[in-house]
Amino acid sequence: ESLKTLKLNLDKESSKGYYLAFLEVRLQELTRKKIFFGEGTIETEGTDLSTELHNEDMSSQWSLKHAESQHLLVKEKSEMDVKILTAKLDESNSKLEQLHSELADITSKYKIASEMEEKTC
Repeated sequence: ESLKTLKLNLDKESSKGYYLAFLEVRLQELTRKKIFFGEGTIETEGTDLSTELHNEDMSSQWSLKHAESQHLLVKEKSEMDVKILTAKLDESNSKLEQLHSELADITSKYKIASEMEEKTC
């Protein structure tokens, strides 16, 4: 289950990377338009280009901040998952060591009992 969660988190990470790349390309396109058309000299549908570019820029900035905060949340969740899995692994190792110790004790007792039985026969 935790491995599925980690894989899902990795998939989210890669999709965020593609989204960030898309936003960067879109910002470059808008910057080229702004340079080509100048600062608000062309009217488009009742709003000047600089207003449109500003709105796009603000939207892109918000999207970027949102993606960054999501990235941090996924990173924190992944770190917590790793801590939980590490604790479970440590607990399993401890139980395994305990079982190994018990097995060694039982083997030793069996060996002693076998030797005593051979001496009495």
